[in-house]
Amino acid sequence: MSDFFTKLLNKISKNVSRRKPTKWNKNQIKLDLLQLEDRITPSNSPIIVTTNAASGTGSLDAAITLANTTAGDDIIDFNFASVTSPYTITLAGALPNIIDATSVIRDSNSQPIGTAGTVTINGLGASSLTISGSVGGFSIFNIASGGNLTISGVTVTGAKTSSNGGGFDNNGTLSISNSTITLNSSSSNANGGGAGGIFNNTGATLTVSNSTITSNKAKSGAGIHNFSGTVTVSNSTISANQTYSDRGGAIYNNTGGTLIVANSTLSDNSSVYAGGGICNKGVATISNTTIANNKTFYGGGISNEGGTITLTSSTIATNSASINGGGIDNRGILNIANTIIANSNTGGDYAGGGTVNLINGATAANNIVTLGSFPLWATTEPTLNLGSLTNNGGPTKTIALTSSTPASVTAGGNASISNNPIYANGLDQRGYTRSTTAPSIGAYEFNGTAPAAPGAPTNVTGTAGNGQVALTWTAPSSNGGAVR
Repeated sequence: MSDFFTKLLNKISKNVSRRKPTKWNKNQIKLDLLQLEDRITPSNSPIIVTTNAASGTGSLDAAITLANTTAGDDIIDFNFASVTSPYTITLAGALPNIIDATSVIRDSNSQPIGTAGTVTINGLGASSLTISGSVGGFSIFNIASGGNLTISGVTVTGAKTSSNGGGFDNNGTLSISNSTITLNSSSSNANGGGAGGIFNNTGATLTVSNSTITSNKAKSGAGIHNFSGTVTVSNSTISANQTYSDRGGAIYNNTGGTLIVANSTLSDNSSVYAGGGICNKGVATISNTTIANNKTFYGGGISNEGGTITLTSSTIATNSASINGGGIDNRGILNIANTIIANSNTGGDYAGGGTVNLINGATAANNIVTLGSFPLWATTEPTLNLGSLTNNGGPTKTIALTSSTPASVTAGGNASISNNPIYANGLDQRGYTRSTTAPSIGAYEFNGTAPAAPGAPTNVTGTAGNGQVALTWTAPSSNGGAVR
């Protein structure tokens, strides 16, 4: 017996013998550890996916199952042993649900050892790792109420389901970054139907950043359908999504939903009825965003159906509506400043009997239309000489102002709006710095200042362990400027 336990027994013996000296026998002492190590919430090592098989040992399916049965937060990484990049995991059925993070996890004796925690999936890059549901008949990822999934560096594709959300059906908290969601479809009619890409259910929270959602199909909300949850999209592209019978080619923000779109581009989406780009019935905030080349019957760029939209420093151009509102069809409340609505192919730049309010500090000179006359909140400039939708720097495509664009546009914005951190924080959609005195109107700042190139980290070291390498470094003095 170790010195520690000998001293412990002697101490116990002395203390007890003072009370019951005639009955104490230290040779009868028995110590039980009672599996105390199982009662500590673990600091989990990453779970490593080693095979692209649909299921079985080392698969993504098995990794999520393990995460769901292990107490504490879990990280899933990939290190394929026998296949070469690019990697594809072709599923035979839906992946295991991401369970409620507060679910109690028990040991083999049914004793509670902690809660399930969150799940983080770190992919190898959207061009290197594809998760395919091409077999059909299921949603690829399902996040239960209370579940919490963070996923990055993947392409999610090929789902064909009769349920909501071909790529993702979210009832909890879902964060997607640096990923592509493409070629998924839903034929569901439930809850208004839809979301080939992502369905965000009542009370759920979705965050999408630095990602692409493209070529998905559904009854409504082909890219994203927000059914009374909260959705935030930033630095992302939502393009070429299509509804086959209803609203919201790119995004459908349904009644009760909260939507924030910033520094993003919604282009070439279409819907059968309303909102080729966005259909809004809830509360939406759109800033530093380009909405272009979308089409439908009502509201080629945006259809506001009884909801409230705050629209700042954005460019809505070359959209089409076969009936009304090529740019915007507003039948709710529109709060607006520093925005271009221009060059609609059909339906006019603006239509609808809703209310339009200038945001505090803005004037009609700070908003531009090319078609129609709306003197209470916009100035008409028939010819803007805008560029085409292309890569002008930054994470998404934009429509540039040119040297032939009127000065009323290139320097006609309201600085109190564009420099307000609530709206644009002094940056345009690309992350370029805006003028502090005479900013441009729209998502693109004419003669904006590009962010500085980021410096290089120093003192980089790597420490091996648990099949991973932990990197540490000293951050550079310049990070290239913040891009919202």
